Amino acid sequence: MKKIGNALIEALGGRAIHPINVTVGGFHRAPRTDALRALVPDLEWGLQAAIDTLRWVSHFEFPDVETNYEMVCIQHPYEYPMNEGRVVSSAGLDIPVEDYEKYFEEQHLKQSSALTQCRVPFKPAPGSACHATEAPRGLLYHRYRVGEDGLIAEAKIVPPTSQNQGQIEEDLRAFVPSVVGYDDAEVTRRCEQLIRNYDPCISCATHSLKIQIDRS
Repeated sequence: MKKIGNALIEALGGRAIHPINVTVGGFHRAPRTDALRALVPDLEWGLQAAIDTLRWVSHFEFPDVETNYEMVCIQHPYEYPMNEGRVVSSAGLDIPVEDYEKYFEEQHLKQSSALTQCRVPFKPAPGSACHATEAPRGLLYHRYRVGEDGLIAEAKIVPPTSQNQGQIEEDLRAFVPSVVGYDDAEVTRRCEQLIRNYDPCISCATHSLKIQIDRS
C-alpha cells in the first residue's frame, strides 16, 4: 500500500516526499496521462486488498462495551470527504467549517501536557525577534513579528538549503567537466554525491537532480 501511495503522490505532486507540484489554482504541471494510467493495476490491487482486509478484521473479537458518544466527521455530497465538506455528527449536527469554533471548544486539562508545555504565564505583546541555530545542514535563521493583536504578522524562515543553493550550483559547474566522460547514470550519481555533501535531507537533496547531457 505504501508503494501505491508514493506512486500516486509522485504522479500528482511531482515527488513522493514533500510534494511541490500543487499550487493555488491547480498544478504547476498537469499530471501525465500515462503516469496516471500506469497506476491502475496497483490501484485495482489496493481496492481488492482493502476489501479482503475488511472481511478479515470483521471477524476480530471486540470488547463488549457500549458507551454513549457522538461521532463527528466531514461530509461531502458526492466526493470522498477529505478536503471539503460540512462538519456533521451522529447526533444531527450539520454546520459549515467556518462555524466549527462556535460548537467545539478546546480545553486544557491540568494533568495533561497535550495542549501546552508553558511553564510560566505570558501575555503576547507586539514586537519582533530573530534567532539562528546550527542544524546538521548548516545555519537555520528565523525571524518573527508579532502585531498589536498578539498574532504573528510576519514570519521568515531561511533554511540551510536556501543558503547553500548558490554555492552548490557553483560547485556543480566546476565539477561536471571532470566527470562528463562517464555515462549519464554515473554523472548523476557523482553530482548527487556532491549535493549531499551539503545537504543529506531526503526531500531537499535526494530528488533534486536530473541530468541531461548534450554530447553532440
